[in-house]
Amino acid sequence: MAMVDDVASESEGTSSSVLPSERLLGVSSFTHTPCYWYDVPLWHQKASKRSDGVVLWDYHVICIQKRRGEAFDLVWDLDSDLPFPSPLTVYFPEAIKPVNSPYSRLFRVVHAPRFLRCFASDRSHMRDGLGNWLALPPTYKPITSEDGTTNNLDKYIQMRTADVPANAQDSLHGMLLNEYGVVVSETMFEWFFAQIHQ
Repeated sequence: MAMVDDVASESEGTSSSVLPSERLLGVSSFTHTPCYWYDVPLWHQKASKRSDGVVLWDYHVICIQKRRGEAFDLVWDLDSDLPFPSPLTVYFPEAIKPVNSPYSRLFRVVHAPRFLRCFASDRSHMRDGLGNWLALPPTYKPITSEDGTTNNLDKYIQMRTADVPANAQDSLHGMLLNEYGVVVSETMFEWFFAQIHQ
């Protein structure tokens, strides 16, 4: 998923609308976009045990920072071994690595202020069928949305090709207006972020 205007992710989530990273980085002057995607390979990952650095995450969140007055976007991926942050023009071909495949990879792009107000995770996705932790959970409290919702992670990570707007303008408006943002295809991804500057 991608988010525009503030930084947030499940790996560094919070129930507060002001994250510690915002205070440290002064990100209120930036525009950010969280970007989710589900069951796709990602290269240059610290968790990889392979020489090519690939990991197949169940889902992954990055922050794409749109800097006012700057010509390029920055990608903040806490799990990548690429420079932190990396320009989108470097991150996309190195970490996402567009592939020729009959399967279309999809990305959910959400405007950050909306994401921070609406996202919720009770961490149930981190438990097995018996309720045991698959991995130790973060030490901070589970993320609850402004309206009290305790879990809507599935609404962010479930994507279908049919969810991709046929009209490019609809995709830009959807990112800003829809609670769960907009789904963009791999072929639209870089174009989509170039349009946000305009």
